[in-house]
Amino acid sequence: MVLVLPNYFPILKSSAMTGVIALFLCVGMIIKFRHIIKVKELFFPTILYMTASSLALMIGKEVNSAILQRIFGLFLLILASYYLIFDKNQKINLNKLTKVVFILLSGICDGLFGIGGPLVVIYF
Repeated sequence: MVLVLPNYFPILKSSAMTGVIALFLCVGMIIKFRHIIKVKELFFPTILYMTASSLALMIGKEVNSAILQRIFGLFLLILASYYLIFDKNQKINLNKLTKVVFILLSGICDGLFGIGGPLVVIYF
């Protein structure tokens, strides 16, 4: 959706549409896996993520759509390079600061582009 919707809608509108669809998918997964979810481990990342995402949406309204599209392309290139270079089975030891940075970047990328999941995967 993130690759197709920006061709038909502005980047922020595409991001919002992707977010709404993902919300329904997440609710379905929460219902299915409700017995194994550890709420205490999700509280801090969720608050940080939602705050960063909301702030990015507010800032994104003020930025030119063409600039956002270029930034989005650069983001996808960096993300693809990361996944190509690093071993998928590599164990990453993250300190608290690095975890906070990954969550904030994920929230910002989700707010601006609707694609925050890969950075949250690195966090977890």
